[in-house]
Amino acid sequence: MKAALYLRVSTDKQELENQLLPLKMFARGRGIKVVLVSLPGIKSNRALNVLSVKF
Repeated sequence: MKAALYLRVSTDKQELENQLLPLKMFARGRGIKVVLVSLPGIKSNRALNVLSVKF
């Protein structure tokens, strides 16, 4: 099974990483392959930091 993750925060002070890692772990634990991470409205340098998160 494949999935896309949609990460969103309301303010610049919130961290997308706080959503990404638990969602990736949830998917991994169920044998789901994450094929896309959507970061709507996020500036590119912040998005790159989020996408570089390893688990």
